[in-house]
Amino acid sequence: MMKFTIEESNLIAMYAHKDRREILEELHQAVIYIQEPEMLELVHQTIEKIVQMSEEDFAQEVFELEEE
Repeated sequence: MMKFTIEESNLIAMYAHKDRREILEELHQAVIYIQEPEMLELVHQTIEKIVQMSEEDFAQEVFELEEE
């Protein structure tokens, strides 16, 4: 199963009410508005991990906002 960092998990948790496909669409759309290189890198690596997951594996994950 894919291992997400706290930052990646928090990013996904912001879209937790959506399914895998919808989250990917939202993240792809957000990229054009991101100015900070670190945040852009976080979004891209999160997208990459989500793309590599199956629908079933993604559905089993629990994404909740956590403090670092």
